[in-house]
Parts: sequence; C-alpha cells; structure tokens
Amino acid sequence: MAFAGRRLRISDVRDVGVATEVGPAGFGIGETTPQGIAIAPDGTAYLVGTTRDRLATLNLSTGVATEVGPAGFNIGETTPQGIAIAPDGTAYLVGTARSRLATLNLSTGVATEVGPAGFGIGETTPQGIAIAPDGTGYLVGTTRDRLATLNLSTGVATEVGPAGFNIGETTPQGIAIAPDGAGYLVGGARDRLATLNLSTGVATEVGPVGFGIGETAPQGIAIGENRTAYLVGTARDRLATLNLTRTPVAGATSDNFTINREPIDVTTKDDSGVRHLLGEYGTYNIEASIEGVLQNPRVLELMTETGPLAQTTHVYSIDVAGLGTFLGPWFFSNFEVTGGEGAEAVTFTANIMSAGNMTFTPAVA
Repeated sequence: MAFAGRRLRISDVRDVGVATEVGPAGFGIGETTPQGIAIAPDGTAYLVGTTRDRLATLNLSTGVATEVGPAGFNIGETTPQGIAIAPDGTAYLVGTARSRLATLNLSTGVATEVGPAGFGIGETTPQGIAIAPDGTGYLVGTTRDRLATLNLSTGVATEVGPAGFNIGETTPQGIAIAPDGAGYLVGGARDRLATLNLSTGVATEVGPVGFGIGETAPQGIAIGENRTAYLVGTARDRLATLNLTRTPVAGATSDNFTINREPIDVTTKDDSGVRHLLGEYGTYNIEASIEGVLQNPRVLELMTETGPLAQTTHVYSIDVAGLGTFLGPWFFSNFEVTGGEGAEAVTFTANIMSAGNMTFTPAVA
C-alpha cells in the first residue's frame, strides 16, 4: 500500500518512561508493597497493595494514602493486585489469593464477586486490569503471560496474544489505557515501559520504566484524563509521575510512504496447482523518502553518531497525517542536511525504513 503526499511528524521518545518521584505510595496507612493504581472519572486516585490488603484513596501530589477499607477481604481476596475504574465509575478488582474478578465499592472496599478472572485461558495469577474508553476490559497475568479481553460481567477472558513476549517481558504486571485508546504495559522481567497493541499483544519498547528514581520493580500504572501517567512499584514503594510525552524533532512530507507485505506460500504438491497462502502475511516493512525541516537538534545528534558502538536504528514515533502513528525502531539512510546559517531553517532529506515491530495507533476520524 502506498500513500502519496502525506505530512509526517517525527518525535523522539527517549524521555518517555522517565519517572519523577512524588512521594511514598501508601505512606500514612503502612502500605509498603503497592500493587495497583487507578484514577476515577472525577480524578480521585485509588491504591491497593499486599502489605495491608487495603483500598485507599491516594493523594497524587504527595503519595499520602487515606484508608477506605479492606480491599476484597469479604470475598477472601487477601492479595489484591490490580484495580481499574470504568468510564461509568464502576470499579473492578483482581487478585491472586482467589484469582477472581470483583466489583469494588470505592466507599468501603467491599467486593462483590463477578467470577474467575482469566477463566477460559488458564490465567490463575491475574496482575493488571484496565478498561478502554469504549468499556472493553483487558487483563494481564503471570501464569500464562497473556493479554486478554475480559468480560466484566462474568470474568471470562478471551486471549489476544502474548503480552510483551516479543520484547522479552515474561512477567507483565500493569496495564493502562490512555484516553486516546493507546495501551501501555509495565512488567517485572525487563522493567520496561512499552506501548501495547491491544489487538495482538505485541509490545514496542519505549524505555526503562522508573528510570530516574531507581524503581526496578514496576507494578501498577494509571493514566488520567489529561494524559498524566502515574507509576507505583515495590522496589522503592514510591508514587511517581511518568513521562509519556514525545518530543517533536522534525516535520516532513513524503510522496511515497509505502507499507509492503510479503505472504507465506504454503502450497503443497497436493493442491492441484492452486497456490495457497497463509492467512496472515509473513513479513512487512515500511519505507518512505521524506524531506522536511528539523525542529530539534536531537535527531541530528542521533543521525551523526559515530564509532563502532553507534546505533544504526532508533525508536521514533512517526505520525502520518490521515493514517495514524507508527511507533518503533526506524533506520534512516541517505540523511542529508542543508541550511541552518543565520535565521535559515535546517532542512533535510532522508530515506527511512522500519527496523522491527511497530505499534500502530489509527488516526481519529
């Protein structure tokens, strides 16, 4: 597929995932192993943890918690792990003591069991839960390391795919969905923040999550209406804000933004001369010739790296007008820069090609 005459915005994602400490998460109620965090539509934040197994409101400016009550204690859930709040304000809880999905009264902590969380895919240690703007529930867990959609009326899960397996994340812990529908994942195997394709489970690494505060065991992530992200973890038991902002570095145009797909031929001698292709394409790549204006010297620094250890690919977010955003590793070849003297703009031309897994977020119509 070729898309001609498209405007592109290229953004650097190196600062995405950097954390800024707010304060101890759960300070005030003795919660030293915070696990899950959620933000209600009215902006109130809630915390669950496994030191005291409590539901608490959480001051997002200080990290100070105010106890509400035992989280799920009335249904025997003594290790609450994940909490999510739907657009209509209904709260849901998952935990590993009973591996159940439950609705949660945010005024008392009393839980009402819905059903086994992850039943249907064999997920017996549910960890993180999130609810998309359209009301779809999603679950990650560490028994099978899968992303699944979650029926919020029954707890039945439908497998989507391995959650982060392609980046080596084998212990997915927390999942969050931004107001624009973009999925994010944190896990304990590689301690990374990644965007998560909610249709496949494929992750695109963004960077170390908790970098800057020494949080090496991220557990829960939540994203507010203003796209401010918050992180809790058990290495330092802190609440931190998490940078999701991408730094624009260049604007460009392309007359040949092309997505190439190559099928897998599965024809055998018994097919009577009829070609058969695998239902899914085997490989894909994206290529384009672009020209534009540099808006930030950071991209130039990356493109001119030298030395035997210099990287040849870098992760960028490329927004293609009318199509959507592609986040992943890109290789820039034939990178040429002109101008830049006095008040003259720095312009460039380059050939770009995808160099790995891409997370695609469609443009909003």
